[in-house]
Amino acid sequence: MEHIIRKIRQIYPVSDEALQALQANMELRYYPKDTRIVQAGVTDRLVYFIEEGIARSVFHHNGEDTTTWFSQEGDVTFGMDSLYYQQPSVESVETLSDCKIYVIHIDKLNALYELSLIHISEPTRRTPISYAVFCLKKKKKKQQKHHSKKSK
Repeated sequence: MEHIIRKIRQIYPVSDEALQALQANMELRYYPKDTRIVQAGVTDRLVYFIEEGIARSVFHHNGEDTTTWFSQEGDVTFGMDSLYYQQPSVESVETLSDCKIYVIHIDKLNALYELSLIHISEPTRRTPISYAVFCLKKKKKKQQKHHSKKSK
């Protein structure tokens, strides 16, 4: 996960413990060039972290393709409608080269949030790069413990 970790750490200082928790819940997959990893019209609940390669998000309409985003090594990609609204994706994500990608189901990622181990800063298409920032939420965890001791 060298490229992914480097990209995350360029954005935010993150602990090894948080990255280990994330990686322990991911599955490594290899996709050949021209593979649709997210299919328009299908609900896909996976988050894709690109370690090697490049992909594009694309709308297919009336035989025309409109590329909306490129994701490269270290970036995160997913079907936005599927992930946020549990609805079929309106766009596809296609590999433009052979890709090495780490995937995690959104439920596993959310479980990490519930444990207060990982916090994600959502990628937006308004920024020049898409990214996910993960950090260990020790401070919050300590505050919760402290608060619960006071309550007793």
